[in-house]
Amino acid sequence: MVLDGIAESVSCRELATACTDLLQSDPWAFVVDGKVASYRAEKLRTAAKQPSFRVAILGNANYALLQKALTERFRDSVADCTIEVYTPPFGQMAQEILGSGSRLTSFQPDLTIFADRLEDLLGVFTINEAEPAAVEQKVRAYAELVRRHHEAQS
Repeated sequence: MVLDGIAESVSCRELATACTDLLQSDPWAFVVDGKVASYRAEKLRTAAKQPSFRVAILGNANYALLQKALTERFRDSVADCTIEVYTPPFGQMAQEILGSGSRLTSFQPDLTIFADRLEDLLGVFTINEAEPAAVEQKVRAYAELVRRHHEAQS
């Protein structure tokens, strides 16, 4: 018995039978946007069978918000693959790159994003405040870390 309209009184057995019949024909019958939920569930099952796409966000700041946003956007855009995002603890990027047994080394990212801005490297609010000699020194040191990371991942 399928209920159409308003049920003012119904026995639990009749309600259970009606619900069971509906669920047997469509397991998503009681889910809002059941077709969308079914599609997403199928994509999640497919994604679970594949290796994750691994992304490392490296820098000397706290990139938790970037990590969260990237994860959410990826899941919304690439439904049939999962993502794992790694960010080192605050201020620990160099140690993670240089340490042979670091979590970054064992993570083995498919993609690495170096997220520091030049102002971050120099510890200034605007680039105009930076000393030219300091700029070159800091950029060279940062480039060396990028190179070392690349070599470790190759």
